[in-house]
Amino acid sequence: MFSHADPAVRERAMVIFTSMWRQIAEYYQRYDNRLVFEAANEELGNRLNDRTAFNPEGGRLSQDECYLLLTEITQRFVDTVRAAGGANTDRFLLIPGYNTDIAMTCDERYRMPSDTARDKLLISVHYYTPWSYCGDTSGVGHWGNTGEVEEQNALLAGMACFTQQGIGVVLGEWGVLDNEGEDRLTYFTNFLANCDLYGYCPILWDTGRLFNRAAAALSADDIARLYKNSAKMRAMLPPDDIIVNARDNLALGLRKAANRPETVIQADEAFAWIMFSSGDWSVQYSVGDAYKPESVTDGLIATDAQITGSGHYTVALDFTGTKQGYADGIAFSAIGLMNGEILFPGYFMELTEVLINGEAVSLSGRPYTTSDNRVCTRVNLYNEWVNAIPEEARVPDGDLDHASPVPLENDIYTRLETLQVGFRFGGE
Repeated sequence: MFSHADPAVRERAMVIFTSMWRQIAEYYQRYDNRLVFEAANEELGNRLNDRTAFNPEGGRLSQDECYLLLTEITQRFVDTVRAAGGANTDRFLLIPGYNTDIAMTCDERYRMPSDTARDKLLISVHYYTPWSYCGDTSGVGHWGNTGEVEEQNALLAGMACFTQQGIGVVLGEWGVLDNEGEDRLTYFTNFLANCDLYGYCPILWDTGRLFNRAAAALSADDIARLYKNSAKMRAMLPPDDIIVNARDNLALGLRKAANRPETVIQADEAFAWIMFSSGDWSVQYSVGDAYKPESVTDGLIATDAQITGSGHYTVALDFTGTKQGYADGIAFSAIGLMNGEILFPGYFMELTEVLINGEAVSLSGRPYTTSDNRVCTRVNLYNEWVNAIPEEARVPDGDLDHASPVPLENDIYTRLETLQVGFRFGGE
């Protein structure tokens, strides 16, 4: 409702939001500071534009406008709770980051609300990076090469910009939901060392694999030992030594990572590939704007293409070697071109054929070339999270009338054994 085309509906959204928080705060005004209110969960950010029953057409806010609206909403939240009196006057309040995503929350457009209470605002972000490994139907069963460890270290280090301002950082959700084994232990160890180093509060999310609720105990022996040893360390060491121990663990993590295979892309190289997540998320390949061929479901065979200039190229995925022998539909897919925006600015990827299981398919809309980060060029094959064609979208003739982020819409429930895409690449 906050992004509805009708101003009256947008105003109504704020009235409802304010009314709910006023009632909640008044009801709990005698509860002490062990109770923390969080303004929202993962809804404040790009999801303000979601298509819902309350906004069937979806919103059309730019990302800049979403940042401004987030600040307006969280400021109203803080003001409403503080005005409710009682313990609310200085209760800890948890402010959601943009999408609760670390990189987007560390963006200069993000603003914390002001507060009449001193040092009582916390910031909430979530961490499941990479989702292909951490997700609850994860398609990639391994983690821990140098690039992956460095990515985790860099993202978590970024949140220190808040602790340096006296704002507590709460990792309100994090975890590895559907993988086990040595890599999971490595992930946990490195993650918690970062939290020790920067003073974050990590809250583990569990879907039943880690915690036995009947016994009220961790059921994963390796994770239980990690937490037990961490508790002993915290009880024995002063804060400065905890930080030294964290740095030692992070250095050890990088030394272990150096022994893991990793593809390193040079700045003057460009590779095209098919980003892919199956409909049940159990089969995936290198999803995201960084080319990571190691991020792959076991048994999947990818045919990628090194791009050297204008011409015709083919990229493909073969799912027949995976555990189930196929990909069960499409949740997300796009053609990515690593370093495309840097090495070939303004060029187009124009699809010439799409083959599913060896047969040509008809597209339901016109694909377009764009970029999310001004580094990786991409063409969406099926991306339902895009509600509007971005301003920077481009096609060779400039006609975006029938452009679509979901041109494979007619085929998303197909049982895929192979997916092949041919495209013409050029500047005209």
